[in-house]
Amino acid sequence: MNLKDFKLDAPSFAQRFDYLWHSNPKSKPRSKTIFDKVHIRPIVSKAWEEIIDADTPQTARILSEKIVNHLDSSRNGSDNANMACGRAVQTACDKILIDNFEPARAYDEARDQLSQFKPRWWDDGIDEKKFEKYSDVEFEAVINTATEGLREAMSKDNTIIGETDYIRKWPGLDIPYNTKPDYNRRGDLKTKWSRISSTSKSGFSAASLPKNLNGPFEQSALYQVAGFWACNGKLPPFLVYANANDYRIFNQDNCEELQDENLERIVKNATRILKVTEMHLKNANSKQDLFDGIDIDFNDIAWNEPPTLIKEAKKVWGITW
Repeated sequence: MNLKDFKLDAPSFAQRFDYLWHSNPKSKPRSKTIFDKVHIRPIVSKAWEEIIDADTPQTARILSEKIVNHLDSSRNGSDNANMACGRAVQTACDKILIDNFEPARAYDEARDQLSQFKPRWWDDGIDEKKFEKYSDVEFEAVINTATEGLREAMSKDNTIIGETDYIRKWPGLDIPYNTKPDYNRRGDLKTKWSRISSTSKSGFSAASLPKNLNGPFEQSALYQVAGFWACNGKLPPFLVYANANDYRIFNQDNCEELQDENLERIVKNATRILKVTEMHLKNANSKQDLFDGIDIDFNDIAWNEPPTLIKEAKKVWGITW
């Protein structure tokens, strides 16, 4: 489904700002969500259209290329080693579990995908160091544990399917909600990678698996699967966390947070959060008015972004420091 399809379902108060769907409200702060959806996505989408259009004048094409290089996450250094390796692990798991590839062939396919990744250039070599460690030492081991964990999590299912797109209307919300489960319309894979450590002789400390879903990152995952649950007819959700040594499964058999009663509470809370976003969109008289009404904290991890994107955000919010 492309942006034009989404626009057909979005109410007029949201369409005027190109805010076409909601997503997990715990994945990033409201400021970053509004910035990405209202400001960055339309600009980048238009720039790509001009780049692709053979009739675009050369001067406009050069400007569009500059915009894409500065603001598109696939080009500007927003991506990072953890995310790229996680995506490639999921590719390998799909090949093994769905396409019945032999592991060695799946490794090759995933490494081909990983070869397109370029580490961040703006973080003093931290991401490059991580990428070397993950791709050289941990990558195939994480594929193996993830595959094993996913097999166990879906052992009672008749078949295994990959990513599923959901775009649904939620009770209490005017804007549709969009989410994408990794597996069987109800589950998600989370990969964990070693962290840089100043005290370890190797320079890295081993990745740990969460013991519960109470941490800030796990809370985001919990809200994510609650979104699956709300969109897929309340199928029982699961999360598989995998590192180079082991995996851990969270489902309704072993996790209180994933019980229907708690998921219902989470969905209601997510609805309250997203209704506030809708209120901002309804009340704003202009795009600038919308941004002026949203607090921003550049210390939030969601704003650990390349300088070109931070510069653009500061321009939008009128921040000069």
